[in-house]
Amino acid sequence: MLSLSRLHVGLSAFALAAAIGMITPRLASADSGVATWYGPGFQGNTMYNGQTYDMYDPTTTACNIYPLGTWIRVTNPANGRSVVVQVRDRGGFSHALDLSYAAFKLIANPALMGIRVSYEVVSGPSGAPIPSRASPSSRGSRPAPSGQYVVQPEDTLDGISATTGVSASHIAEWNGLADPNQVTVGQVLKLTPPASSASASAPSSRTYVVQPGDTLLAIAQQFGISADQLAAANNVSNPDSIVVGQSLSIPSGKGSGVAPRTYTVQPGDTLSGIAQSFGVTVDNLIATNGVGDPSLIQPGSHLTIPGR
Repeated sequence: MLSLSRLHVGLSAFALAAAIGMITPRLASADSGVATWYGPGFQGNTMYNGQTYDMYDPTTTACNIYPLGTWIRVTNPANGRSVVVQVRDRGGFSHALDLSYAAFKLIANPALMGIRVSYEVVSGPSGAPIPSRASPSSRGSRPAPSGQYVVQPEDTLDGISATTGVSASHIAEWNGLADPNQVTVGQVLKLTPPASSASASAPSSRTYVVQPGDTLLAIAQQFGISADQLAAANNVSNPDSIVVGQSLSIPSGKGSGVAPRTYTVQPGDTLSGIAQSFGVTVDNLIATNGVGDPSLIQPGSHLTIPGR
């Protein structure tokens, strides 16, 4: 799970390593390296893909090699045990994988902290192999760097979304796809917003991570928009289908701003995570609530979310 400090260090370390050739994002048929695990210090934080980190979820890993959403089978050659995990996080490390506590425990004793493993890209949680996508040479071109995806034969935008963990609407927007059904084999798609539009789109495109007890109507009211607007922005057909940890895109409302409101701190919450969820800065949140030590916020306490 990434705290803000881990995010900043991880990205800079990853960029530096990539620049000097230490890390080359790729889809390899099979590879080997070191796997570690991370747990209590990051439990409940927001991962790089926007989901909440759960150290007891055996399907999660942090990885700087593969695109977000990639499924990987990880095997401990010492005992033959395997686990299938999805890349949902990044981190400030140069080894292959940083598994969730639960995933690591399935293949080794957590007391070891780190082991050498073999790993390969698979089609999904079933662990089925995908030889047509596993080797860079099989695609006839160099693999896309992290944050991009190369369209494969029979790909659809919805399928790419399921594979990468990025919504189809965002992929279409970030790549200027007037017709989402017209992706072509070999086309390189961006999986992150263009840097030039990031600041301009921020006011109208915020993200909120669903908390325990949330409803679509309550979330909409928090941001001064209608439940219908929120449902439409996230392709939600059943308002009761939202789940804890789900990331929702918050569209801009018709009013002049959002009034201050109150948030009840949940177990695992961090001040940075709460600020990110409501689209405000940590400094603004601290100033509004007179927080002396951001690490001491307690579950059940009430925070005033400043208006905008």
